[in-house]
Amino acid sequence: MNKMIIIYRILYKTVVNILAIGLVALMFKHIEINSIWILLIVALTFTLFNIVIKPFLLLLSLPLIVITMGLGYILINALILILVSSVISGFTVDGLWVAVGASIIISIINMFADAIANQYLIQRTVQNEEIREDIIE
Repeated sequence: MNKMIIIYRILYKTVVNILAIGLVALMFKHIEINSIWILLIVALTFTLFNIVIKPFLLLLSLPLIVITMGLGYILINALILILVSSVISGFTVDGLWVAVGASIIISIINMFADAIANQYLIQRTVQNEEIREDIIE
C-alpha cells in the first residue's frame, strides 16, 4: 500500500476520533478531558492503538467474540479506551461500563463516517472512470 494512503487513513481516522471522543466526553460525565490538546493526543493515541494493538487483541479473543456473537468486540474497544486513559494524564474514564457505552458511541460515529467516506470514494472512482472513457473515445 502506498505510504501516503496510509498517512491519509491515519489522519482521517484521527479526525473522526477527535469528533467522536469529544462528543462522548460531552455526553458522559465520567469521561473527562482536560484540554483540547489532550483531546488531540487522546484521539491520535486511540487511533494508533486501534491500528497496532487491536488486531492482536482481536486474534486472542476471537473465541469470545464468536461465542458472544460480536459483543466481545465492544469489550475490546472499551479496553483500548481504558488503556488510552491509563497512558495519558488529563484523560480519565471512570469505569468499565462507561468505557463500554463510550466505545459503542465511538464505533457508531466511526461507522457512519466510514460509510460517508466510502460513498464519496465510490463517486470519485465513477467520475474518474467516466473521465477516462471520455479521453479514450
